[in-house]
Amino acid sequence: MKPRTALLAVCTGFILWIASALPASAATRHVVLLFGERPELPGLALLQADLVRSVSSDSADRIEVYNESMDLSRFESKDYQLFLRDFLKAKYADKKIDVAIAILSPSLDFLLNYGSVIFPGTPIVFCGIDKTELGNRSLPAHVRGILLKRQFAPTVEIALRLHPKTEHAVVVAGTSEIDTRLLEQAKRDFGFFESRLDFQYLTTLPLQNLLTELSHLPTHTLVFYTTLFRDAAGETFAPLKVVERVSAAANAPTYGFLVQYVGRGIVGGNVYNMSAYGVETAKLALQVLAGTEGSRPQVAEVPANKVLFDWRQLQRWGISEPSLPAGSEI
Repeated sequence: MKPRTALLAVCTGFILWIASALPASAATRHVVLLFGERPELPGLALLQADLVRSVSSDSADRIEVYNESMDLSRFESKDYQLFLRDFLKAKYADKKIDVAIAILSPSLDFLLNYGSVIFPGTPIVFCGIDKTELGNRSLPAHVRGILLKRQFAPTVEIALRLHPKTEHAVVVAGTSEIDTRLLEQAKRDFGFFESRLDFQYLTTLPLQNLLTELSHLPTHTLVFYTTLFRDAAGETFAPLKVVERVSAAANAPTYGFLVQYVGRGIVGGNVYNMSAYGVETAKLALQVLAGTEGSRPQVAEVPANKVLFDWRQLQRWGISEPSLPAGSEI
């Protein structure tokens, strides 16, 4: 063998040996997050940040995340979802999506109706949905999820212990689809207290009129705030901003059910934390991507409630710390 040919053979062999010794480059997996509402809303933004961070850092593959928002409190016309279906189908026509994650119940409903058209053959993971919203329906085999535990009665019980002379309950909520869904769930819990309290539901007023109404409530009244994405005049809002205005205007203590409301005007309560579900959802999504999800239940409920109070509101309404439930955080 000529020296030049021998050298070429040695170099080629050396290059092949190096190539075989190096690890194979990681694949890129594509994940779509579909939000029922605007992902920049504080609770959803925290959930998104935890979800994306966990799914990216804990995966052996490169993860590319796409964010889509239904923004239903601002877009809810009759043909909107059909338009959104066609838009997303065209947008992702040349992109293989490995898992679609539905965040909040409207986005799961949307993917159950149109997922096979938009993302054919793609598994679905969901979060931000309470067991009562899921109901008794049977989910397809390619759908898995993390249920949150959204409760309203425990906060009412706490409020009544702290304000034992209460006679009236004013419930503040909006008119968007998600406002209505949450209010209907809350009403089921409120039903346990209707023999003790006179309930009034303020859902049919523009926000400014609502705030005026809250400023002259009768004595022995409590305010319970669920969400207000859209008021009766059709104006849209961020619920976290509205709760500040509700609490400032009301001449009665305001209680709520979401951890992000604490520090924004509510006294507190037994509150749930949307952002806590980001990490759990990421774990499930990674199992789906790895094909190892079969070892866990199709749907799992993850409690993430805490009894939490705002010290400033305790001072405002003359509530003593010893009267709070054991284990409360302030």
